[in-house]
Amino acid sequence: MKNKILKRIKKLLSMATHERSTPEEALIASKMARKLMDQHQVKISDLKEDSSFGTQTANGALKRRQKWQDWLCCSVADWNDCHSDQWWDNGQYNYRFKGFKADAIIAAYMFEYLRDTILKLCKEKGFSERGASYQYKLSITMTIKSRIRELITVRERESKTGDGKGLVVIKKALVEAEFGICNYENSKAREPTLDEIDAIIMGRNDGKKVGLNPHLDNKKTGEKS
Repeated sequence: MKNKILKRIKKLLSMATHERSTPEEALIASKMARKLMDQHQVKISDLKEDSSFGTQTANGALKRRQKWQDWLCCSVADWNDCHSDQWWDNGQYNYRFKGFKADAIIAAYMFEYLRDTILKLCKEKGFSERGASYQYKLSITMTIKSRIRELITVRERESKTGDGKGLVVIKKALVEAEFGICNYENSKAREPTLDEIDAIIMGRNDGKKVGLNPHLDNKKTGEKS
């Protein structure tokens, strides 16, 4: 039974990374592989022998680094058992996820969705001041980050292998062995002004409503999952 499941995972990962697969097909295959990897009771040796690692770069490179996107990238990577990095290439700032192929693909799609949702919500608010827009995006990102951390805690508690070890911890250890230790910068945002408090409150409220991964769980973008 275990060999059959591992074979199925390999096939799904192959579909997810095939050049002829559409983005939607790749995402569906990645989600199915991820589900099997999380739910099936496996040993470290099974993962090590049959796992396939990969990287996935998110679409939408930037001309200027933005702190809220850095924080969002790290949080999404953590939720998907990945490492992430950011680098300059030909005058553009890129975000990349590294881990099991299925996890890396899902992380990149999840990051793109959350980033675009935050930008859309911020635009709809029509902030006249740049500082208010900045604080709104930081606030909504921090709220989403907090929600993801709560989900990770639940997932770590519920995902156990047959020997009682946390599957999340095992996967992260394997990713670290493959890609090395990941050290994120512990940067701080500037203190908000009194005029920016309303933007922060709006960001916090909207961050509680944003669906974390609607592209993975349903077809309605923005529906809370």
